[in-house]
Amino acid sequence: MSQSIVRERVKRFQSLMDEKGIGATMIRNVYSFAYFTGTAWWQPAVLIPAKDEPMIFAFEDEVEELKERTWINNVLGYRKVEELLKGVTENIRKANAQTLGFDVDVDASALLYELFRSMHANKKIVDVHGLVMQLRMVKDQMEIDNIRKASECAKAGLEAAIKSIRAGVTETAIAGEAQMAARRKGAESTLVYVNAGKPRVHAHPRNKEVNAGDTVMVDVMPSYKGYYSD
Repeated sequence: MSQSIVRERVKRFQSLMDEKGIGATMIRNVYSFAYFTGTAWWQPAVLIPAKDEPMIFAFEDEVEELKERTWINNVLGYRKVEELLKGVTENIRKANAQTLGFDVDVDASALLYELFRSMHANKKIVDVHGLVMQLRMVKDQMEIDNIRKASECAKAGLEAAIKSIRAGVTETAIAGEAQMAARRKGAESTLVYVNAGKPRVHAHPRNKEVNAGDTVMVDVMPSYKGYYSD
């Protein structure tokens, strides 16, 4: 990970926040978290003030690994949800922000968003997803490299799936071959659709055998460091 590239992303975002009068932004989805920290993480939480260094909130046992994998040293550990909520509230108070941002996208939990709003009912909450996408639509070299690696994983998965197709094999078995090959190539997760016979939309694999003469559709979408190839 190039720390200078990731730091520059945060600086550009902070400039956009400052232009819009946003004092601090909470990021709770894995993709934006990876973009600003340099590592994908499940149950992510990073607070980006407009004028100060970002802070990551993490389960206590994950703090040291996050410090190793990101450029952000300010990582607050918690054991209970109450400690997390208290930490977020205290640090937003320090930022002295009247307007707060929240990245609302399809992968952001509605529950987390509503909880954030209720915690800061006296503040103005705005959706900053458009600002994040304003940055992300132009890819830097690190992002391009990750997309290329994801494409290599997709190629490996698709080739393995094609080789496994024959009468009598199930859709789930074909998907398993694709999953295994993509992960061996470095994919962190892989979505695979397989359909034999009549067309289906979003064809999640079934325990259905391929019949002689069937048309078999395979769609492989692996991720590598938060970047996808489909």
